[in-house]
Amino acid sequence: MSLYCLVHGSTQSPEGWKLLRAELESRGHKTLAVDLPIDEPEASAGRYADCIAAALRWAEPAIVVAHSASGLFQPLVPERVEVARLVFLTAVIPKIGTSLIEQYREVPKCSAPVSRGSTPQRTTSLLFSICSTIALLRSPDGLSRRCG
Repeated sequence: MSLYCLVHGSTQSPEGWKLLRAELESRGHKTLAVDLPIDEPEASAGRYADCIAAALRWAEPAIVVAHSASGLFQPLVPERVEVARLVFLTAVIPKIGTSLIEQYREVPKCSAPVSRGSTPQRTTSLLFSICSTIALLRSPDGLSRRCG
């Protein structure tokens, strides 16, 4: 079985992975959810990649799953620690030499905002448009590591 290292986006936390972690663990996989330092606005992509590498330093090569903005720095992780695979799960795929804002300007429909008056159904439709079903699963008993 595999180790999955789950990396949240810039406005999220490891808690967002609890449903996927439960499903993976029920299938015999191990999971690790890294808690990125989103409270450090000056943190660079290198700082985020260092946090992921530190969490994996003593682990087997993991399948590293990036969500949302964490896709921007995910390609830096294999330079720091051995990984089995990189997965971009509704994540930004970096375009070398282009900022995130420039990428969104090129393809504006990729950043459709969720407004304050949005309903849960609209938000789910926007964020999970490729999913046919969203299952409610039990809470996991897995690991969570905060980058210090």
